[in-house]
Amino acid sequence: MDETLLRRLSNAATRYLRPHLGAEAEDAVQDIWTAIIARGPAVRPETFEAYFWKAVRNRLISEIRARRLQRLVPLDSVSLVVQPCMEAGRLLAELLATLPPNAGGILQLRAEGRDLREIARAAGCNAKRVANVLYRARQRLLAAMRGPAPSGLSPARPGPLPTCAGSRCSSA
Repeated sequence: MDETLLRRLSNAATRYLRPHLGAEAEDAVQDIWTAIIARGPAVRPETFEAYFWKAVRNRLISEIRARRLQRLVPLDSVSLVVQPCMEAGRLLAELLATLPPNAGGILQLRAEGRDLREIARAAGCNAKRVANVLYRARQRLLAAMRGPAPSGLSPARPGPLPTCAGSRCSSA
């Protein structure tokens, strides 16, 4: 590739990005070149300039989105939401640890979005068994989250699940 073309594209991209990114424009152009070089010969020479400008445009969009998110969610307010939810996550992890190993693994695979047949193949059993294990594991987790029932009686229906909304976790 011609060095004058590279220099011309770099200078033009820096001028294009500077009004939006300020002093970070040059770093962004260097990151774009690094990404293009890492792709190797995947880019054809006749379409290189169009590919470069598409990469510049995509980088600018990513930067604008990142800055918009930083303005929308001040870091001070994130801790108000994250801390209670982290505590809920820790409690859920403790509850999951009380499940039998096969139930915890099956529940994890289901949470990853696997269907019953896939889980059954991974666990070495049939889909009906997986469905039963999932049901019992969920019931056990719900019972543990509700705590002990009054007078030793268990309610016929599970209570509400805790949810993280707003600035604290609450029961739905």
